Amino acid sequence: MSEARSPGLAIDRRRYRRVRRFFLGVALHIGWWDLFLNLPALRFLRRDPLPRWRRLAHEYRELAVEMGGVLIKLGQYLSTRVDVLPLEVTRALSGLQDEVPEEPFEAIAQSIEEDLGRPLGEVFETVNPKALGAASLA
Repeated sequence: MSEARSPGLAIDRRRYRRVRRFFLGVALHIGWWDLFLNLPALRFLRRDPLPRWRRLAHEYRELAVEMGGVLIKLGQYLSTRVDVLPLEVTRALSGLQDEVPEEPFEAIAQSIEEDLGRPLGEVFETVNPKALGAASLA
């Protein structure tokens, strides 16, 4: 099977497009509501920005939980930035600090075995499938 037709690559492309579409939407949102409508002649069209930012934060949180990885880490970091982001945004993202569902052990074991090129039992004497904790920002 060629690399262009492999199922894993197709999934990666869908994930990439979904993340790209979200961030493009955020950029357009900022460009329209916070830059263009901030021009003196158009300010009368502006509305309260907090509901829009809250909605974007909730959408990002859902995307981060679904996609995982670096999106969760970015959301965790942004949730700590009360100095730059509205409180509504940091509150919406704060759930990424400790409410992220854990990854099933089977998926973790499979990933490790693929990276190592052999079964876990050949590399480690014992492996405890129960999570001891979760990684987070310090």
